[in-house]
Amino acid sequence: MESKLGATIRQRRHALGLTVGELAAELDKRYYQAPSKSSISRYEVGTKQVGLPALMILSDFLAINLDEVRKYDISKLKK
Repeated sequence: MESKLGATIRQRRHALGLTVGELAAELDKRYYQAPSKSSISRYEVGTKQVGLPALMILSDFLAINLDEVRKYDISKLKK
């Protein structure tokens, strides 16, 4: 089941005109331990929880306001 955070990641990725693979490649160029293509895809569809390091990377690159993230169930974020 797609999460609200996953939907936001997908929406921002689409707004940038990037595929999941292109997003993963861009993140890999810019960040240490960036999430993989597979992980990003799983975040978007809700089959994998977003860990804090990945959340920080994705929120920075995709301009996701961390105050928005507070709307999501933060207790479900992987530690």
